[in-house]
Amino acid sequence: MGEKREGRGWWWPVWGDLIARYTVLGTQLRVNKLSTSHSLRSQHGLGRTERVNEAVVAALAVGTGVGVHISDGFDPLLASAGVVATAVVTRRQYRSAFAQLEFDIRTAHDRINELVAQIEAVHEASQARLSTMAAISHEIRSPLSAVIALGDLLHSMPLTREQSELVSDIRGASEMVLSVVNDTLDLAKLEKGRLEFAQRPFSLPEVFNRVARQARALASTKPAVSVPDPVCPIDMVIGDELRLQQVLVNLMSNAVKFTNSGNVQLSAQASAVPGEDRWLLAFQIDDQGPGVTLTDQQQLFRPYMQGRDTAPSDTKGTGLGLYLSRMLVEQMGGEIGVRNRPEGGAQFWFSLTLPRAPSSAANSAAARSPAMRPTELALRGRTVWVVDDGRLNREVARRVVETHGGQCRLFDSAQAFLDHAGAAEQPADVVLMDIEMPELDGVSASRALRGLPQWADVPVIAVTGQDSERVAEALRGHDLTDFVLKPFHAQTLLKTIQTQLMPPEH
Repeated sequence: MGEKREGRGWWWPVWGDLIARYTVLGTQLRVNKLSTSHSLRSQHGLGRTERVNEAVVAALAVGTGVGVHISDGFDPLLASAGVVATAVVTRRQYRSAFAQLEFDIRTAHDRINELVAQIEAVHEASQARLSTMAAISHEIRSPLSAVIALGDLLHSMPLTREQSELVSDIRGASEMVLSVVNDTLDLAKLEKGRLEFAQRPFSLPEVFNRVARQARALASTKPAVSVPDPVCPIDMVIGDELRLQQVLVNLMSNAVKFTNSGNVQLSAQASAVPGEDRWLLAFQIDDQGPGVTLTDQQQLFRPYMQGRDTAPSDTKGTGLGLYLSRMLVEQMGGEIGVRNRPEGGAQFWFSLTLPRAPSSAANSAAARSPAMRPTELALRGRTVWVVDDGRLNREVARRVVETHGGQCRLFDSAQAFLDHAGAAEQPADVVLMDIEMPELDGVSASRALRGLPQWADVPVIAVTGQDSERVAEALRGHDLTDFVLKPFHAQTLLKTIQTQLMPPEH
Protein backbone atom coordinates (compact mmCIF):
# COMPACT_ATOMS: atom_id res chain seq x y z
CA MET A 1 0.00 0.00 0.00
CA GLY A 2 1.08 3.50 -0.71
CA GLU A 3 2.30 5.80 1.98
CA LYS A 4 -0.54 7.59 3.70
CA ARG A 5 -0.41 11.34 3.60
CA GLU A 6 -1.66 13.19 6.66
CA GLY A 7 -4.77 15.30 5.98
CA ARG A 8 -4.91 14.36 2.32
CA GLY A 9 -6.29 11.46 0.40
CA TRP A 10 -4.68 9.57 -2.47
CA TRP A 11 -6.56 11.76 -4.89
CA TRP A 12 -4.74 15.03 -4.01
CA PRO A 13 -1.89 14.78 -6.56
CA VAL A 14 -4.33 13.88 -9.31
CA TRP A 15 -6.70 16.71 -8.37
CA GLY A 16 -3.86 19.22 -8.16
CA ASP A 17 -2.56 18.13 -11.54
CA LEU A 18 -6.01 18.62 -13.12
CA ILE A 19 -6.39 22.10 -11.63
CA ALA A 20 -2.96 23.08 -12.89
CA ARG A 21 -3.70 21.82 -16.39
CA TYR A 22 -7.05 23.67 -16.48
CA THR A 23 -5.50 26.94 -15.26
CA VAL A 24 -2.61 26.86 -17.73
CA LEU A 25 -4.90 25.98 -20.62
CA GLY A 26 -7.13 28.96 -19.74
CA THR A 27 -4.15 31.25 -19.72
CA GLN A 28 -3.01 29.73 -23.02
CA LEU A 29 -6.32 30.58 -24.69
CA ARG A 30 -6.12 34.19 -23.51
CA VAL A 31 -2.55 34.62 -24.74
CA ASN A 32 -3.15 32.90 -28.07
CA LYS A 33 -5.79 35.52 -28.97
CA LEU A 34 -3.01 38.12 -29.16
CA SER A 35 -0.09 36.01 -30.44
CA THR A 36 0.82 35.43 -34.06
CA SER A 37 1.59 32.20 -35.90
CA HIS A 38 5.34 32.85 -35.45
CA SER A 39 7.42 32.37 -32.36
CA LEU A 40 7.23 35.43 -30.15
CA ARG A 41 10.90 35.17 -29.36
CA SER A 42 11.86 35.35 -33.05
CA GLN A 43 9.94 38.55 -33.78
CA HIS A 44 11.64 41.94 -34.15
CA GLY A 45 10.06 45.37 -33.64
CA LEU A 46 7.29 44.00 -31.40
CA GLY A 47 4.23 46.18 -30.82
CA ARG A 48 2.39 46.84 -27.54
CA THR A 49 0.28 43.68 -27.77
CA GLU A 50 3.27 41.40 -28.46
CA ARG A 51 5.16 42.95 -25.54
CA VAL A 52 2.26 42.01 -23.22
CA ASN A 53 2.48 38.38 -24.41
CA GLU A 54 6.23 38.32 -23.77
CA ALA A 55 5.60 39.63 -20.25
CA VAL A 56 3.26 36.68 -19.60
CA VAL A 57 5.88 34.22 -20.83
CA ALA A 58 8.56 35.78 -18.63
CA ALA A 59 6.26 35.71 -15.59
CA LEU A 60 5.54 31.99 -16.07
CA ALA A 61 9.23 31.17 -16.43
CA VAL A 62 10.21 33.05 -13.27
CA GLY A 63 7.28 31.78 -11.22
CA THR A 64 7.89 28.09 -11.95
CA GLY A 65 11.62 28.01 -12.30
CA VAL A 66 11.04 26.11 -15.51
CA GLY A 67 12.34 27.27 -18.91
CA VAL A 68 9.18 28.04 -20.90
CA HIS A 69 9.15 27.88 -24.71
CA ILE A 70 6.13 29.08 -26.69
CA SER A 71 5.52 28.39 -30.34
CA ASP A 72 1.81 28.51 -30.94
CA GLY A 73 0.75 28.05 -27.32
CA PHE A 74 1.53 26.48 -23.92
CA ASP A 75 2.43 22.83 -23.59
CA PRO A 76 -0.04 21.17 -21.12
CA LEU A 77 2.61 18.61 -20.09
CA LEU A 78 4.43 21.42 -18.23
CA ALA A 79 1.58 21.63 -15.77
CA SER A 80 2.33 20.97 -12.13
CA ALA A 81 1.00 22.08 -8.80
CA GLY A 82 3.60 24.86 -8.76
CA VAL A 83 2.25 26.32 -11.99
CA VAL A 84 -1.22 26.98 -10.55
CA ALA A 85 -0.22 29.98 -8.44
CA THR A 86 1.94 31.34 -11.27
CA ALA A 87 -0.93 31.13 -13.75
CA VAL A 88 -3.23 33.04 -11.42
CA VAL A 89 -0.64 35.85 -11.04
CA THR A 90 -0.17 35.92 -14.82
CA ARG A 91 -3.86 36.50 -15.46
CA ARG A 92 -3.78 39.43 -13.04
CA GLN A 93 -0.76 40.85 -14.80
CA TYR A 94 -2.51 40.37 -18.10
CA ARG A 95 -5.60 42.29 -16.96
CA SER A 96 -3.36 44.97 -15.42
CA ALA A 97 -1.46 45.36 -18.69
CA PHE A 98 -4.65 45.93 -20.64
CA ALA A 99 -5.96 48.33 -18.01
CA GLN A 100 -2.70 50.28 -18.40
CA LEU A 101 -3.09 50.15 -22.16
CA GLU A 102 -6.63 51.52 -21.92
CA PHE A 103 -5.38 54.29 -19.61
CA ASP A 104 -2.58 55.13 -22.07
CA ILE A 105 -5.08 55.37 -24.92
CA ARG A 106 -7.36 57.69 -22.93
CA THR A 107 -4.36 59.83 -21.93
CA ALA A 108 -3.16 60.03 -25.54
CA HIS A 109 -6.66 60.96 -26.71
CA ASP A 110 -6.88 63.73 -24.13
CA ARG A 111 -3.44 64.98 -25.14
CA ILE A 112 -4.44 65.01 -28.82
CA ASN A 113 -7.52 67.08 -27.95
CA GLU A 114 -5.30 69.51 -26.04
CA LEU A 115 -2.92 69.82 -28.99
CA VAL A 116 -5.80 70.38 -31.42
CA ALA A 117 -7.14 73.13 -29.16
CA GLN A 118 -3.68 74.72 -28.98
CA ILE A 119 -3.29 74.59 -32.78
CA GLU A 120 -6.69 76.23 -33.25
CA ALA A 121 -5.76 78.93 -30.73
CA VAL A 122 -2.47 79.60 -32.54
CA HIS A 123 -4.31 79.77 -35.87
CA GLU A 124 -6.88 82.21 -34.49
CA ALA A 125 -4.13 84.33 -32.97
CA SER A 126 -2.25 84.33 -36.29
CA GLN A 127 -5.36 85.41 -38.18
CA ALA A 128 -6.02 88.14 -35.62
CA ARG A 129 -2.41 89.32 -35.92
CA LEU A 130 -2.63 89.48 -39.71
CA SER A 131 -5.96 91.32 -39.59
CA THR A 132 -4.54 93.81 -37.10
CA MET A 133 -1.44 94.33 -39.24
CA ALA A 134 -3.58 94.94 -42.31
CA ALA A 135 -5.89 97.35 -40.47
CA ILE A 136 -2.98 99.36 -39.09
CA SER A 137 -1.32 99.45 -42.50
CA HIS A 138 -4.51 100.76 -44.10
CA GLU A 139 -4.71 103.51 -41.48
CA ILE A 140 -1.12 104.49 -42.26
CA ARG A 141 -1.69 104.66 -46.02
CA SER A 142 -3.69 107.92 -46.20
CA PRO A 143 -1.29 110.19 -44.26
CA LEU A 144 1.69 108.46 -45.88
CA SER A 145 0.19 109.12 -49.31
CA ALA A 146 0.03 112.83 -48.47
CA VAL A 147 3.65 112.88 -47.27
CA ILE A 148 4.93 111.17 -50.42
CA ALA A 149 2.90 113.27 -52.86
CA LEU A 150 3.77 116.54 -51.13
CA GLY A 151 7.42 115.51 -51.11
CA ASP A 152 7.22 114.96 -54.86
CA LEU A 153 5.72 118.42 -55.34
CA LEU A 154 8.38 120.06 -53.17
CA HIS A 155 11.10 118.27 -55.07
CA SER A 156 9.84 119.71 -58.35
CA MET A 157 9.99 123.31 -57.04
CA PRO A 158 13.01 125.66 -57.07
CA LEU A 159 14.86 124.97 -53.79
CA THR A 160 18.14 125.85 -52.19
CA ARG A 161 20.69 123.08 -51.81
CA GLU A 162 19.91 122.65 -48.11
CA GLN A 163 16.17 122.57 -48.78
CA SER A 164 16.67 120.05 -51.56
CA GLU A 165 18.66 117.79 -49.23
CA LEU A 166 15.94 117.98 -46.59
CA VAL A 167 13.26 117.11 -49.14
CA SER A 168 15.37 114.19 -50.39
CA ASP A 169 15.64 112.90 -46.82
CA ILE A 170 11.86 113.18 -46.40
CA ARG A 171 11.26 111.29 -49.63
CA GLY A 172 13.77 108.58 -48.70
CA ALA A 173 12.20 108.05 -45.28
CA SER A 174 8.75 107.96 -46.88
CA GLU A 175 9.90 105.29 -49.30
CA MET A 176 11.15 103.16 -46.42
CA VAL A 177 7.82 103.45 -44.59
CA LEU A 178 5.97 102.71 -47.84
CA SER A 179 8.06 99.56 -48.31
CA VAL A 180 7.19 98.34 -44.81
CA VAL A 181 3.48 99.05 -45.31
CA ASN A 182 3.38 97.28 -48.66
CA ASP A 183 5.31 94.29 -47.33
CA THR A 184 2.96 94.00 -44.36
CA LEU A 185 -0.17 94.12 -46.49
CA ASP A 186 1.14 91.69 -49.07
CA LEU A 187 2.30 89.30 -46.36
CA ALA A 188 -1.18 89.34 -44.80
CA LYS A 189 -2.73 88.57 -48.19
CA LEU A 190 -0.24 85.79 -48.93
CA GLU A 191 -0.77 84.05 -45.60
CA LYS A 192 -4.53 84.29 -46.07
CA GLY A 193 -4.23 82.99 -49.64
CA ARG A 194 -5.84 86.13 -51.10
CA LEU A 195 -3.01 87.57 -53.18
CA GLU A 196 -3.64 87.20 -56.91
CA PHE A 197 -0.98 87.25 -59.62
CA ALA A 198 -1.52 88.93 -62.98
CA GLN A 199 -0.57 87.36 -66.31
CA ARG A 200 0.09 90.24 -68.70
CA PRO A 201 2.82 91.04 -71.25
CA PHE A 202 5.49 93.44 -69.98
CA SER A 203 8.98 94.61 -70.86
CA LEU A 204 11.61 93.04 -68.62
CA PRO A 205 14.27 95.71 -69.45
CA GLU A 206 11.86 98.45 -68.36
CA VAL A 207 11.35 96.69 -65.02
CA PHE A 208 15.12 96.35 -64.61
CA ASN A 209 15.66 100.04 -65.35
CA ARG A 210 13.01 101.13 -62.82
CA VAL A 211 14.58 98.90 -60.15
CA ALA A 212 18.05 100.28 -60.93
CA ARG A 213 16.80 103.88 -60.63
CA GLN A 214 15.30 103.15 -57.20
CA ALA A 215 18.50 101.45 -56.09
CA ARG A 216 20.57 104.46 -57.23
CA ALA A 217 18.29 106.78 -55.27
CA LEU A 218 18.82 104.63 -52.17
CA ALA A 219 22.59 104.60 -52.79
CA SER A 220 22.75 108.40 -53.25
CA THR A 221 23.88 108.77 -49.62
CA LYS A 222 26.80 106.37 -50.22
CA PRO A 223 29.25 108.03 -52.64
CA ALA A 224 31.42 104.90 -52.82
CA VAL A 225 28.53 102.68 -53.95
CA SER A 226 27.46 102.53 -57.60
CA VAL A 227 24.65 100.71 -59.39
CA PRO A 228 25.69 99.88 -62.99
CA ASP A 229 23.16 99.45 -65.78
CA PRO A 230 21.37 96.13 -65.35
CA VAL A 231 22.03 93.23 -67.71
CA CYS A 232 18.83 91.87 -69.28
CA PRO A 233 19.11 89.38 -72.18
CA ILE A 234 15.46 89.34 -73.34
CA ASP A 235 12.62 91.81 -73.82
CA MET A 236 8.92 90.89 -73.51
CA VAL A 237 7.57 88.20 -71.19
CA ILE A 238 4.20 87.39 -69.59
CA GLY A 239 3.67 87.50 -65.85
CA ASP A 240 3.04 89.76 -62.88
CA GLU A 241 5.19 92.82 -63.55
CA LEU A 242 4.57 94.52 -60.21
CA ARG A 243 5.28 91.42 -58.08
CA LEU A 244 8.49 90.73 -59.96
CA GLN A 245 9.55 94.36 -59.53
CA GLN A 246 8.69 94.13 -55.82
CA VAL A 247 11.03 91.15 -55.35
CA LEU A 248 13.84 92.85 -57.29
CA VAL A 249 13.46 96.11 -55.33
CA ASN A 250 13.56 94.20 -52.02
CA LEU A 251 16.73 92.33 -52.99
CA MET A 252 18.45 95.36 -54.52
CA SER A 253 17.60 97.55 -51.51
CA ASN A 254 18.97 94.87 -49.22
CA ALA A 255 22.20 94.72 -51.28
CA VAL A 256 22.66 98.51 -51.23
CA LYS A 257 22.11 98.65 -47.45
CA PHE A 258 24.92 96.19 -46.77
CA THR A 259 27.41 97.59 -49.29
CA ASN A 260 29.61 100.50 -48.23
CA SER A 261 31.83 100.54 -51.31
CA GLY A 262 31.76 98.87 -54.71
CA ASN A 263 29.04 97.84 -57.13
CA VAL A 264 25.55 96.43 -56.69
CA GLN A 265 24.75 94.67 -59.95
CA LEU A 266 21.40 93.38 -61.21
CA SER A 267 21.53 90.81 -64.01
CA ALA A 268 19.63 87.89 -65.50
CA GLN A 269 20.33 84.88 -67.67
CA ALA A 270 17.72 83.34 -69.95
CA SER A 271 17.47 79.90 -71.52
CA ALA A 272 14.65 78.53 -73.65
CA VAL A 273 12.60 75.70 -72.14
CA PRO A 274 12.83 72.77 -74.62
CA GLY A 275 9.57 72.15 -76.44
CA GLU A 276 7.81 75.12 -74.80
CA ASP A 277 7.38 78.78 -75.65
CA ARG A 278 8.80 79.81 -72.29
CA TRP A 279 11.95 81.28 -70.77
CA LEU A 280 13.80 79.91 -67.76
CA LEU A 281 15.12 83.09 -66.12
CA ALA A 282 17.87 83.19 -63.50
CA PHE A 283 17.99 86.56 -61.70
CA GLN A 284 21.09 87.61 -59.74
CA ILE A 285 21.83 90.53 -57.43
CA ASP A 286 25.53 90.79 -56.58
CA ASP A 287 26.82 93.06 -53.83
CA GLN A 288 30.24 93.77 -52.32
CA GLY A 289 29.19 93.77 -48.70
CA PRO A 290 30.36 91.54 -45.81
CA GLY A 291 28.75 88.39 -47.19
CA VAL A 292 26.30 86.11 -45.36
CA THR A 293 27.31 83.64 -42.67
CA LEU A 294 26.19 80.02 -42.95
CA THR A 295 23.87 80.50 -39.96
CA ASP A 296 22.25 83.54 -41.59
CA GLN A 297 21.87 81.69 -44.90
CA GLN A 298 19.79 79.03 -43.16
CA GLN A 299 17.35 81.48 -41.58
CA LEU A 300 17.52 84.63 -43.73
CA PHE A 301 14.26 84.00 -45.60
CA ARG A 302 12.24 83.25 -42.47
CA PRO A 303 9.78 85.87 -41.13
CA TYR A 304 11.10 88.61 -38.84
CA MET A 305 14.67 87.32 -39.17
CA GLN A 306 17.47 89.87 -39.60
CA GLY A 307 20.75 88.47 -40.81
CA ARG A 308 24.26 89.74 -41.43
CA ASP A 309 25.35 90.22 -37.83
CA THR A 310 28.46 91.99 -39.08
CA ALA A 311 26.40 94.83 -40.55
CA PRO A 312 25.95 98.14 -38.70
CA SER A 313 22.81 98.63 -36.64
CA ASP A 314 21.40 101.32 -38.93
CA THR A 315 20.90 98.70 -41.66
CA LYS A 316 18.50 96.61 -39.61
CA GLY A 317 14.93 96.40 -40.89
CA THR A 318 11.72 94.60 -40.02
CA GLY A 319 12.86 91.23 -41.34
CA LEU A 320 9.84 91.03 -43.65
CA GLY A 321 11.37 91.95 -47.01
CA LEU A 322 13.31 88.76 -47.70
CA TYR A 323 10.57 86.54 -46.28
CA LEU A 324 8.00 88.25 -48.51
CA SER A 325 10.34 87.89 -51.50
CA ARG A 326 10.59 84.16 -50.86
CA MET A 327 6.81 83.86 -50.55
CA LEU A 328 6.24 85.80 -53.80
CA VAL A 329 8.83 83.81 -55.77
CA GLU A 330 7.46 80.49 -54.54
CA GLN A 331 3.89 81.55 -55.36
CA MET A 332 5.07 82.36 -58.90
CA GLY A 333 6.50 78.84 -59.18
CA GLY A 334 10.19 79.63 -58.60
CA GLU A 335 12.86 79.23 -55.95
CA ILE A 336 15.16 81.68 -54.20
CA GLY A 337 18.41 81.59 -52.26
CA VAL A 338 21.68 83.27 -51.31
CA ARG A 339 25.36 82.35 -51.55
CA ASN A 340 28.67 84.07 -50.94
CA ARG A 341 30.73 85.19 -53.92
CA PRO A 342 34.34 83.90 -54.13
CA GLU A 343 35.62 87.45 -54.68
CA GLY A 344 33.67 88.76 -51.66
CA GLY A 345 30.13 89.90 -50.99
CA ALA A 346 26.86 88.02 -51.41
CA GLN A 347 24.77 86.93 -54.36
CA PHE A 348 21.00 86.71 -53.95
CA TRP A 349 19.37 84.72 -56.73
CA PHE A 350 15.99 83.43 -57.78
CA SER A 351 14.65 81.59 -60.81
CA LEU A 352 11.31 81.81 -62.61
CA THR A 353 9.82 80.28 -65.72
CA LEU A 354 7.84 82.90 -67.70
CA PRO A 355 6.04 82.57 -71.06
CA ARG A 356 7.33 84.55 -74.02
CA ALA A 357 5.15 87.49 -75.04
CA PRO A 358 4.04 87.76 -78.69
CA SER A 359 5.81 90.37 -80.81
CA SER A 360 2.55 92.34 -81.12
CA ALA A 361 2.65 92.95 -77.36
CA ALA A 362 6.04 94.66 -77.64
CA ASN A 363 4.76 97.01 -80.36
CA SER A 364 1.64 97.82 -78.33
CA ALA A 365 3.68 98.51 -75.18
CA ALA A 366 5.99 100.86 -77.05
CA ALA A 367 3.02 102.75 -78.47
CA ARG A 368 1.54 103.28 -75.00
CA SER A 369 4.80 104.13 -73.26
CA PRO A 370 4.61 107.56 -71.53
CA ALA A 371 8.23 108.18 -72.54
CA MET A 372 7.12 108.21 -76.17
CA ARG A 373 4.56 110.99 -75.65
CA PRO A 374 5.76 113.34 -72.86
CA THR A 375 3.11 115.99 -73.57
CA GLU A 376 0.35 113.62 -72.47
CA LEU A 377 0.91 114.56 -68.82
CA ALA A 378 -0.35 118.12 -69.43
CA LEU A 379 -3.76 118.68 -67.79
CA ARG A 380 -4.26 122.26 -68.92
CA GLY A 381 -7.92 123.04 -69.50
CA ARG A 382 -9.13 119.80 -67.91
CA THR A 383 -11.47 119.57 -64.92
CA VAL A 384 -10.94 116.99 -62.19
CA TRP A 385 -13.48 116.44 -59.42
CA VAL A 386 -12.03 114.98 -56.21
CA VAL A 387 -14.25 113.08 -53.76
CA ASP A 388 -12.54 112.26 -50.44
CA ASP A 389 -13.58 112.58 -46.80
CA GLY A 390 -9.99 113.36 -45.77
CA ARG A 391 -9.08 117.06 -45.95
CA LEU A 392 -5.37 116.41 -46.43
CA ASN A 393 -6.03 113.93 -49.25
CA ARG A 394 -8.25 116.43 -51.07
CA GLU A 395 -5.59 119.12 -50.71
CA VAL A 396 -2.85 116.86 -52.06
CA ALA A 397 -4.94 115.92 -55.12
CA ARG A 398 -5.77 119.57 -55.75
CA ARG A 399 -2.11 120.61 -55.62
CA VAL A 400 -1.02 117.79 -57.93
CA VAL A 401 -3.68 118.60 -60.54
CA GLU A 402 -3.37 122.38 -60.42
CA THR A 403 0.43 122.29 -60.49
CA HIS A 404 0.15 120.56 -63.87
CA GLY A 405 -2.43 122.96 -65.33
CA GLY A 406 -5.72 121.32 -64.41
CA GLN A 407 -8.73 122.65 -62.51
CA CYS A 408 -10.11 120.99 -59.38
CA ARG A 409 -13.39 120.82 -57.55
CA LEU A 410 -13.40 119.19 -54.11
CA PHE A 411 -16.13 117.23 -52.25
CA ASP A 412 -15.92 115.85 -48.72
CA SER A 413 -18.61 113.17 -49.15
CA ALA A 414 -20.01 110.94 -51.87
CA GLN A 415 -23.53 112.25 -51.34
CA ALA A 416 -22.44 115.87 -51.80
CA PHE A 417 -20.69 114.86 -55.00
CA LEU A 418 -23.79 113.09 -56.37
CA ASP A 419 -25.99 116.08 -55.53
CA HIS A 420 -23.72 118.45 -57.48
CA ALA A 421 -23.24 115.97 -60.33
CA GLY A 422 -27.00 115.68 -60.85
CA ALA A 423 -27.37 119.48 -61.08
CA ALA A 424 -24.21 120.17 -63.10
CA GLU A 425 -24.57 121.46 -66.66
CA GLN A 426 -21.16 120.16 -67.66
CA PRO A 427 -19.64 116.97 -66.29
CA ALA A 428 -16.02 116.73 -65.18
CA ASP A 429 -13.35 115.27 -67.42
CA VAL A 430 -12.17 112.88 -64.69
CA VAL A 431 -13.36 111.94 -61.18
CA LEU A 432 -10.97 110.87 -58.40
CA MET A 433 -13.07 108.78 -56.01
CA ASP A 434 -11.99 107.67 -52.55
CA ILE A 435 -13.40 104.22 -51.83
CA GLU A 436 -13.37 104.05 -48.02
CA MET A 437 -15.85 106.77 -47.02
CA PRO A 438 -18.55 106.68 -44.30
CA GLU A 439 -22.28 106.55 -45.06
CA LEU A 440 -21.92 106.23 -48.85
CA ASP A 441 -18.73 104.55 -50.11
CA GLY A 442 -16.99 105.25 -53.40
CA VAL A 443 -18.08 102.09 -55.24
CA SER A 444 -21.78 102.74 -54.49
CA ALA A 445 -21.39 106.40 -55.48
CA SER A 446 -19.74 105.43 -58.79
CA ARG A 447 -22.54 102.98 -59.55
CA ALA A 448 -25.13 105.68 -58.85
CA LEU A 449 -23.20 108.12 -61.04
CA ARG A 450 -23.62 105.80 -64.05
CA GLY A 451 -27.34 106.34 -63.79
CA LEU A 452 -26.91 110.00 -64.77
CA PRO A 453 -26.86 110.12 -68.62
CA GLN A 454 -24.27 112.88 -69.02
CA TRP A 455 -21.92 111.14 -66.55
CA ALA A 456 -22.25 107.64 -67.97
CA ASP A 457 -18.90 107.74 -69.79
CA VAL A 458 -16.89 109.95 -67.45
CA PRO A 459 -13.76 108.12 -66.20
CA VAL A 460 -13.89 107.40 -62.45
CA ILE A 461 -10.50 106.58 -60.90
CA ALA A 462 -10.69 104.89 -57.52
CA VAL A 463 -8.18 106.12 -54.95
CA THR A 464 -7.96 103.35 -52.40
CA GLY A 465 -5.77 101.85 -49.73
CA GLN A 466 -6.75 98.32 -50.69
CA ASP A 467 -7.05 96.52 -53.99
CA SER A 468 -10.08 94.62 -52.75
CA GLU A 469 -12.30 92.21 -54.63
CA ARG A 470 -15.11 94.78 -54.44
CA VAL A 471 -12.96 97.28 -56.36
CA ALA A 472 -12.05 94.58 -58.89
CA GLU A 473 -15.72 93.75 -59.37
CA ALA A 474 -16.55 97.44 -59.89
CA LEU A 475 -13.79 97.64 -62.49
CA ARG A 476 -15.18 94.61 -64.32
CA GLY A 477 -18.66 96.12 -64.24
CA HIS A 478 -17.33 99.49 -65.55
CA ASP A 479 -18.62 101.40 -62.52
CA LEU A 480 -14.96 102.27 -61.99
CA THR A 481 -12.52 102.92 -64.83
CA ASP A 482 -9.16 102.56 -63.09
CA PHE A 483 -7.61 102.76 -59.62
CA VAL A 484 -4.61 104.22 -57.80
CA LEU A 485 -3.33 102.62 -54.62
CA LYS A 486 -2.50 104.76 -51.61
CA PRO A 487 0.13 105.84 -50.95
CA PHE A 488 0.96 107.08 -54.43
CA HIS A 489 3.55 109.27 -56.09
CA ALA A 490 2.39 112.41 -57.85
CA GLN A 491 3.62 111.07 -61.18
CA THR A 492 1.63 107.86 -60.69
CA LEU A 493 -1.58 109.83 -60.17
CA LEU A 494 -0.86 112.11 -63.13
CA LYS A 495 -0.11 109.23 -65.48
CA THR A 496 -3.28 107.41 -64.45
CA ILE A 497 -5.37 110.53 -65.10
CA GLN A 498 -3.70 111.11 -68.43
CA THR A 499 -4.30 107.51 -69.50
CA GLN A 500 -8.03 108.14 -69.13
CA LEU A 501 -7.80 111.41 -71.07
CA MET A 502 -5.97 109.92 -74.03
CA PRO A 503 -8.05 109.69 -77.20
CA PRO A 504 -8.99 106.11 -78.10
CA GLU A 505 -6.58 104.38 -80.46
CA HIS A 506 -7.88 103.28 -83.82
